[in-house]
Amino acid sequence: MAPTLYGAGLWVSKGDASANTLTIQHATGGVLINGAATLVLTKPYEAVLLKANGTEIRILARTP
Repeated sequence: MAPTLYGAGLWVSKGDASANTLTIQHATGGVLINGAATLVLTKPYEAVLLKANGTEIRILARTP
């Protein structure tokens, strides 16, 4: 996700019930997601709402 989505949010979800994980990271590696280099979704159908502010990406919502 490019950190140029000012004012917009992006939902990302792990769209199945498999044991596979979904790893999210910024394409250039310099922008952190809630202070971490990566965000890993592990639960079936887990989803997060991400929003960039120009310097970082924040998690605004997350499914249980």
